[in-house]
Amino acid sequence: MYRIWLQLVAFLGGFVVPGLLQVSGMEIFTSSEVEAVNGTNVRLKCTFSSRSPVQAQSVIVSWNFRPLNQGPEESVFYYHETSYPPTSGRFKDHAVWSGDIMRNDASITLHEVPPTFNGTYICQVHNKPDVHGRNGEIILKVVNKEIDSSDEESEPSSGDEEEEEGEEDDDDDDDDDDDNGGGGDDDD
Repeated sequence: MYRIWLQLVAFLGGFVVPGLLQVSGMEIFTSSEVEAVNGTNVRLKCTFSSRSPVQAQSVIVSWNFRPLNQGPEESVFYYHETSYPPTSGRFKDHAVWSGDIMRNDASITLHEVPPTFNGTYICQVHNKPDVHGRNGEIILKVVNKEIDSSDEESEPSSGDEEEEEGEEDDDDDDDDDDDNGGGGDDDD
């Protein structure tokens, strides 16, 4: 009886094991770390490959966030045939779909990122029957913009430097610059 059982398991194993191997074909690709300047937009790129054919109705994408302080994980975004942006919480009006399922792209864009967005973003993609595999993880670092010397040069000056150089015609140019808005904040 034992011999028959072993033969049956070996025979059925040939059918069961290949089926299991097909289910675990999902691979997700992300950058390990992304840096963004405070107040700017940043695209969190997540692409995938699947052993199963990709069809819009079979792919489910979810993005989650794990804050630096190891607080509870939060939902950032959900996609299944259409995008479901968050309706409440810190990501409301910040997270938008920027992927293309038919091109194996499950990316999102975060708008006007504040420092509270520092943390780990987890991209999960399921393409039935490929529902197993590692998630993609991106560490986002939101940094403050550094003020460089070129920003200081764009400030309106008194014109003393140009008078010292003896260029009298530049005084007329300075007056034109002042008439064009001076600080440049009007365009924002």
